Amino acid sequence: MAAAESLRISPLIDPDHYAAHGYPHELWTRLRREDPVHRVEQNPEMPFWAITKHADIGAIGKAPDKFLNGPTLLIRTEPQPDDGMFPQIFGRLNRHGVPGPGLVIVGVLMTIVLFATMSPTIADQFSRIIDLAVILIVIPYIYSAVAMVKVAFDHGLPPRTFQTYKWIAIAAVIYCLWTVIGGDPSTVVNAMVALLISVPLYPFFLRSMEAAAERKRARSGSAGPDATTLKAPGAAGASQAFPQ
Repeated sequence: MAAAESLRISPLIDPDHYAAHGYPHELWTRLRREDPVHRVEQNPEMPFWAITKHADIGAIGKAPDKFLNGPTLLIRTEPQPDDGMFPQIFGRLNRHGVPGPGLVIVGVLMTIVLFATMSPTIADQFSRIIDLAVILIVIPYIYSAVAMVKVAFDHGLPPRTFQTYKWIAIAAVIYCLWTVIGGDPSTVVNAMVALLISVPLYPFFLRSMEAAAERKRARSGSAGPDATTLKAPGAAGASQAFPQ
């Protein structure tokens, strides 16, 4: 294969691409064929090695003294200060590189939760906090399940795939509703009140996230095509596949 040929790898680690176009099987196949051990540095804060062949995965797994799966075991999407999901103060760092103001705010909020859920015993309070957390999680999960069906419909997925997503969403909604119904009535009411209070904030965060996405697109455009392309490697690239 010509060395000048390149393959865009950004869709492989972009959750939005998976939601819009499904699993990129063809891109993964080309990556396994052209560069099965590839250093992904699209996100400078969390670079990693993409090991895409079974034999290579087995060889690395059998030599833990030579290969370190770190600093994290998972590739995850997490809110960043420039995502617009939280006020900028949460991303403000002190001179030690720690988001001090954000930690203080979270600590104050958690203290309020502790006082608001005070109970005769620690076990009772722990149970109330768990119930509250579960309700606050499953309600947005219902919205997410319904949104998954809408996204699948809007992007014209094949009927069989759409039906699969639809039934998965229905099962998720039924389970979430069963969880809510089985919760402590007073906790359910308090959680619903908290969610309703947060609804007026949604338009603000929506505009903030859209502005943040526009800034990211502008930065990506100015970075040039090399920021998201993978060149087909030669023998020299293969010899650097397994650093110790």
